[in-house]
Amino acid sequence: MVLFIRSIRTHWIGSDSLPLLYALTVLATALLNPHFFLYDGVVLFLPALVLLNTAPESPIVRLLLTGAYITTATTDIRYLVFGHAPAPLALAGAPVTALLIFGLFLVAVRRCSGSTASLEATASPMAGALGG
Repeated sequence: MVLFIRSIRTHWIGSDSLPLLYALTVLATALLNPHFFLYDGVVLFLPALVLLNTAPESPIVRLLLTGAYITTATTDIRYLVFGHAPAPLALAGAPVTALLIFGLFLVAVRRCSGSTASLEATASPMAGALGG
């Protein structure tokens, strides 16, 4: 967490990227917490709204959110049907929502990197004009 906060302070300072940093923090907490239960998924609602707000046209965000919703809603049913099946079919009963949340995390990282690049692009002409 210290490395995460340090990278925020050095690379992603800017009012445009603050909601994305919040989304990254919540998503990282959800991914790293070993005691994150199904009902704790309500916490992921705010990062989902932030990602939809910053990337409303992104089909990958919509696909990942839809997939996370469907896999979370069908976890019990999939486990009952496929949980005791032979090896290849048993994977259909596995909880794959964490993989989709990781995908959202990567989208948020990419968006933060993009906002950092745009901040640096707008700052570099300013630095050139000031002789820096």
